[in-house]
Amino acid sequence: MPLVDHEQEEHPDFETHPFYQHMFQALLTQGQNREEAMLLMIDVWNRTTRNNAQPPDQPPQPPDNDNQPEQDGQDNQRQDDQDPPPFQEPDIPLPPRDYPARQGPPRVPNNHQEGPAQDKPERRALHLPPVDLNARSLTEDLERPTSYAIERLRKFEYVPLWYFTEQGLRAADKDKSYNEDLWDVTKTSDDRLSLRPTATNRPNPNALDDEQLSWEQFLDASNLLCRWLIPADWPEDYAKLLLSFFYRIQNHQERNILKGKETLLLYQARARKAWHEELKAGHFYNLAALSKEKMELYRNELAAKRYDATHRAVSKSNPIILNHN
Repeated sequence: MPLVDHEQEEHPDFETHPFYQHMFQALLTQGQNREEAMLLMIDVWNRTTRNNAQPPDQPPQPPDNDNQPEQDGQDNQRQDDQDPPPFQEPDIPLPPRDYPARQGPPRVPNNHQEGPAQDKPERRALHLPPVDLNARSLTEDLERPTSYAIERLRKFEYVPLWYFTEQGLRAADKDKSYNEDLWDVTKTSDDRLSLRPTATNRPNPNALDDEQLSWEQFLDASNLLCRWLIPADWPEDYAKLLLSFFYRIQNHQERNILKGKETLLLYQARARKAWHEELKAGHFYNLAALSKEKMELYRNELAAKRYDATHRAVSKSNPIILNHN
């Protein structure tokens, strides 16, 4: 039986198909017109059906009984000379997408398969840690921020502290109830279409910048963020470094100066964001070594903003009255 040519096979109605309709609607929501969305869906459908195509079965060859005694020794010798077949890892179900944290080493793709993978989905296996009956959960007692914040932590990207404040935690509960069944269509680095949960892919529009937080919000949020670093697979040295940075900010002598806490909030916001950007570019430096020059620069910047705001307020409340006499 010849293989089915799926390129020529009529595709289903993506708007009503139970498997494809969510992906089709997501493309339209992201600004694609119907023709562009249809072309993308046809590409996805072709890849899916091509991967599911099976080659025709080969009928087994009957043994040649006449030559069997003579060939037994030759067959055994050939089998000894051949390499054993590659080991195939069993498919193990992955944890659900809202699993709080990976335990043990990160999941890696199955590389035992011979030959290059051609448009085949990546096979993954969960590497379980050793059994320790005395071990305790890393996240059971932690308040959970949004999936977006946790995903950025796992990618070692900058996360605004707002997601770890009381407001951000309340937003996490809303996101879980509203967006748990919504998916976004994104492109991977090799130009393939990929589905990602909306909750992990979109920032909250109500999130505040770090310098807009109060000092109390900063203290609570930074402490919760540091407790999520190890569950988010941060190396211990990096987690200790960020913890040291927050500790020095929280206990800096600047906090005892008038408006000094505003300076510290601005410093930590800009310094932490710049650190993540340089790490992404492959450069490491000691974030916990606070810079006196930058601290003074931010102090003067805020003082200038306060002076300008005060000057404009005074000018508005006491306008100059021109005497025309």
